Amino acid sequence: MISQTVNTGRYPCRIPEKSLPNSPERYRNGFFTLNVHGHRINHDALELRGSGYVAKHRPDVLKVNDAWFRGVSLLYGHDGGVLVSDWCDDGECHDYDVIHRENGRLFKITFGAPKMATPDLARLPDAELVKLQLHKNEWHAGHARLLLQAYFETSDDRLISGIVLRENESILTIQTHNGTVVLPRREIASRQVSALSMMPEALLESLSPEEVLDLVAYLQSPVQVSLPKTE
Repeated sequence: MISQTVNTGRYPCRIPEKSLPNSPERYRNGFFTLNVHGHRINHDALELRGSGYVAKHRPDVLKVNDAWFRGVSLLYGHDGGVLVSDWCDDGECHDYDVIHRENGRLFKITFGAPKMATPDLARLPDAELVKLQLHKNEWHAGHARLLLQAYFETSDDRLISGIVLRENESILTIQTHNGTVVLPRREIASRQVSALSMMPEALLESLSPEEVLDLVAYLQSPVQVSLPKTE
């Protein structure tokens, strides 16, 4: 039986509002969650309240008429589409006898006609990567941030850029824009960090001086302001 209840085994896979540039306006400023028992994707809208947000339920993004649909994860892509991974099994949580590990499906939700070309951000200069922080699709902003973190030139003339996840006396583990690289220290010819700030220019111009001071004070505070009580 497919449940019609909103909160029935939901996976909180958030899709940020700026990540879906091709989507209808009603899907902005919110997030999607996969409803396992309900065989659907729920949609919650975020409303600013005090220093935080309150989520309110909105009509579902989609309902699946296949009882084997077990949505697991949601990812947004460079073209503004949403990828949905489906476990595809006849049981969930604790009500199955045998797990069908060989099953699995992948769906893509698109709005309009998305552009299919995959951008090669690694070829862009730092200044262009910084500008991408204002891109309306979070995929571009996030991948640009990865490329801006650190640069490693190896002894065999490779150039590797990314975030250093872990390092010890012998190796570094680096998160690049398309995977994880384990780099032995003996192969590193040089290491440098981008001199450019990751904050886009003129980002604070829309705020008044008082609002800037309030923002800095809040970021320096060790606690978050409590949300106002609601009835």
